[in-house]
Amino acid sequence: MPIKQFFFKDGRNKIASTEDGGFIELGCGEINKDSIDWDDAYLYANSFKQFAKDYDMGDSLSFVLSKESIDHLFTQAGTDGIRIYLAYCNTDNTVRTFAVAATYNTATKEYDDFGIPESSMIGTSRSSLPIIENLRPCPTQCGKKNVLNKTLP
Repeated sequence: MPIKQFFFKDGRNKIASTEDGGFIELGCGEINKDSIDWDDAYLYANSFKQFAKDYDMGDSLSFVLSKESIDHLFTQAGTDGIRIYLAYCNTDNTVRTFAVAATYNTATKEYDDFGIPESSMIGTSRSSLPIIENLRPCPTQCGKKNVLNKTLP
């Protein structure tokens, strides 16, 4: 059943119209994998934009992690991946993000944060903590507009 068009019912539920004139409601794709389908990416991005708009969470649509930051994180021995943390700034009502190195744990088949203390970091020497990198937000660092990074009307 080929898909003709994607849209959102009530701004939340993914609906696809089919070439035969029917409609189907779509679920979310598998979350524990490394790749994502472009249709899912488009739908998830628009769903998040609507969610952020509904809950007055600012207008951050995406974040850029520069090659320099990626390379910097991978200078830490044993780094197998990068974990992105979402954060929220009450002062200016914006979603923020930062990145830390991660190591693959073969026993659990999950990625563990690299070198981050299990308890409070208060009083910990900053020089003993692992590298942390900031991600640049879109808007302000969006580049050329496209279907993923343009704001909702």
